[in-house]
Amino acid sequence: MEKEISLIWQTRTNNSIAKIYQYIAKNNPQNAEAFIRRMYDFGLSLTILPEKFAPCRFDKFAHRGYHCAVFEKNFIFLFRVNGNILYICNIIRTSRLN
Repeated sequence: MEKEISLIWQTRTNNSIAKIYQYIAKNNPQNAEAFIRRMYDFGLSLTILPEKFAPCRFDKFAHRGYHCAVFEKNFIFLFRVNGNILYICNIIRTSRLN
């Protein structure tokens, strides 16, 4: 029997999502809503098989035990799993990591 994994969106993640929404909504609020909905759906999907995502290849995140999941090529979800809880710690634009 598979264990059910709970999902927690940390405050930093919610702040990142709000900033992403505000940026997109300046030009198109409908696109912003749809994009954020896809982000939340993607975050929820991480609870299905979180172990399929390798630890982050970026040292500053790997040493904290984060895993990275790429979302629509331009964003990375940083998350960690502790027991049966998945914490989404932040969402970062990929261009900020280079």
